[in-house]
Amino acid sequence: MEYMLLPYARFFEFSGRSTRMEYWMFTLFFCVVMLVILIAGGAFDSFLFDQAYVEPDLESAGLGLLVFGLFLLVSLIPMLALTIRRFHDVGLSGWLYLVLALLSLVPFVGWLASIGIFVITVLPSDRSDNQWGDNPHGLGLDHRYGLREEYRAGKGVRYR
Repeated sequence: MEYMLLPYARFFEFSGRSTRMEYWMFTLFFCVVMLVILIAGGAFDSFLFDQAYVEPDLESAGLGLLVFGLFLLVSLIPMLALTIRRFHDVGLSGWLYLVLALLSLVPFVGWLASIGIFVITVLPSDRSDNQWGDNPHGLGLDHRYGLREEYRAGKGVRYR
């Protein structure tokens, strides 16, 4: 649950790094909430109009569409910042994400850019510290060498 709401706490933080877990848990949270809003909005509107079925038009969408739009607006900046931090975690610039996002709006080229964004967000973290910050897992190259020295000194292996 912590990873699902963390991007809201880091609202305007475009620097630093975010793990795959943080990115995909927030994406899952975002999709589930949007689905619940759409379902609840449709059910509430049909209850409000005393009809079993309300035709899908803008007038009958009402409150559901309003809540949907507000949640989308509130989540837009955290999603953008989170994706840029995810690109940083892989070792790529956030500007590359913005270029790919703009290219995804171009017909016939957009699906390639969207696949590129998806593939980059699924890549594992850069194991070492990079120019955008320390490894969020705390297990950079220094950690690996430190364990090797502890093992040679007879201290065994400590799990962190």
